[in-house]
Amino acid sequence: DRSGFNDQVKSAVVHDGRWEICVDADFSGSCSVLAPGSYPTLGAYAGRVSSIRPVGERFSDQRSNESHAAELKT
Repeated sequence: DRSGFNDQVKSAVVHDGRWEICVDADFSGSCSVLAPGSYPTLGAYAGRVSSIRPVGERFSDQRSNESHAAELKT
């Protein structure tokens, strides 16, 4: 479940694909794309992320709900 994280995420782990994080709802405001890897701190985005989504062709066929492709940590 990716809901309930508004302005609480401080770190992330991206297992697969690329993920866009944005400081405002509906993928607006300042955004950044995270590639696979561990992000112990999200820098200027820490505690400010309000929306997240997978990006790229791989997810264009409705597989965007892969539950373990990215982990958000508070």
